[in-house]
Amino acid sequence: MASFIDNLVDHFKIKNHCIWVNTFEEQRTLTYVYDAISKFGGKNIIEWSAATGAAKINAFNHRREKMQTSGDGALFEDANPMELISRNPLSLLEAVKYSQENEDETTFFVIKELIGIESDPILQRFIRDLKESLSVNSEQYSPIIVIAPTGDIPYSLRKIFTVMDVKLPGKDTISEYVNAFWRKHEDAKRDEATKNNIVEAASGLSTIEIMRAFNLSYLKEGELRPDFIVKEKIQTIQKSGILTYKIPNKTLDDIGGHEKLKEWIQRVKRCSSKEGRDFGIKAPKGYVSVGYAGNGKTAIAEAIANYFGVPFVVLDLSKIMGGIVGESERAARQAFEVLDTIGNCVILLDEVEKMLGGVKSSNRSDGGTLARVFGVVLQHLNDNSNQFYIMTSNDISQLPPELTRSGRLDKKWFFDFPDEEDRKSIFRIHFKNAGHDLDDTLINFAAKNSNHFTGAEIQNVVNEALSLAFLNGDKEVTTDAIKQALSSIQTVFSTSSADVQHLQRYVAQNKIPSTAKAHVENTPIKKENLMDVLLGREEQPA
Repeated sequence: MASFIDNLVDHFKIKNHCIWVNTFEEQRTLTYVYDAISKFGGKNIIEWSAATGAAKINAFNHRREKMQTSGDGALFEDANPMELISRNPLSLLEAVKYSQENEDETTFFVIKELIGIESDPILQRFIRDLKESLSVNSEQYSPIIVIAPTGDIPYSLRKIFTVMDVKLPGKDTISEYVNAFWRKHEDAKRDEATKNNIVEAASGLSTIEIMRAFNLSYLKEGELRPDFIVKEKIQTIQKSGILTYKIPNKTLDDIGGHEKLKEWIQRVKRCSSKEGRDFGIKAPKGYVSVGYAGNGKTAIAEAIANYFGVPFVVLDLSKIMGGIVGESERAARQAFEVLDTIGNCVILLDEVEKMLGGVKSSNRSDGGTLARVFGVVLQHLNDNSNQFYIMTSNDISQLPPELTRSGRLDKKWFFDFPDEEDRKSIFRIHFKNAGHDLDDTLINFAAKNSNHFTGAEIQNVVNEALSLAFLNGDKEVTTDAIKQALSSIQTVFSTSSADVQHLQRYVAQNKIPSTAKAHVENTPIKKENLMDVLLGREEQPA
């Protein structure tokens, strides 16, 4: 981690008094910090945590040396605060103050989390009194370096602290872990292809989680197996409840219709090849899908991940929005850090308007929490070059334009009611999946009489028709069974006419292309024609 160490040394050189390192990798980060201090020429290091109190750290070998500490942090007249550091953070800050005012040599105070600082204004005030008046010209230099799993710095201290990040282990680091594990287990099978697969499988885990997965794999399988590590990773990542990680099973052939979108996805894959990148084509960012509920926006996302040959990850924004100030931004940063280390994958953000539709009023409604989370999302979309984002929305007009503008995502797609050809495809797939290969006459009848049905509604028709055939003793799907099934379904088109109108008008005005191969019968419906259909004055399902 040479760049982090060098950057930290630079902060020491300019006498940066307050540094906050945001990381889940505490032990690895401590090594980097101590290496930076040694590189700077520092000799005096005190490490502190609220659980174990203070310890001196040998600057050369990083070993801990016990200090004499007081039990309760009480300070006596003429006592040296450097010798009385307890688990009470106030006694730690007294030691910092003493070092700052009395000691000739620099002492580095490395703090493993400042527990409770966010709710303790006295601690915050103490740090400000100590550090706010200092400058690079101060003769004394006793920096405090906080290592914490989040960058949740109290508002009053944000101008004082410089924030640095140590990410989860990257692929080069994981590759070193694999080599070290193989050296330890001399009987382990080794080859470069296997190592690359192991590294991919372990990406997105912390060092501790990687070591646990490696040891379990060796214990259970007798070797490092990428598939075993992937299973462990899925369980680990899903513990947060924010990310759902899975190996995709659906294929594009499982999804009826949406031929234009499928053709575009095929072009995206070709352009994403090494040849395409070498030709100068930028990495694809993803797309926003808009349409009525039940038209396959979510289902096709998993199929696309399968087609690309990458993991499928669902990011649940509703789980990110916590009730504690700072918790939501912290959860968002953590989620995106994990996504960065996973590497190539398809990420689904489902029904984003429900979570991000209120960004403009965030300062009034939630103190700006949603706006800050939205900022984290935008930053990741800007910086992202590995993940392919798919966002779904039932009402794209509610989304902030910054999210869907060109450059953040590649395209918008309208998931309209499937046309007749698409409906044939959807009926055929669902009947076939249920073990019934219907002839073209029945499929054509079903498709012709299901205008303005969504894909999910067509699936319900298939299930209802099968139920009727089974209960009637026919054991065969008939025209009558399909007709009864069609008439039993309450469609989105008939129950949400105002929403249908609004969405089709928006799509037409903004020229959002349809996913259908032939987009003729589902052109925007004028108000008078919509009423004709609803009142039965135009063709309806028989």
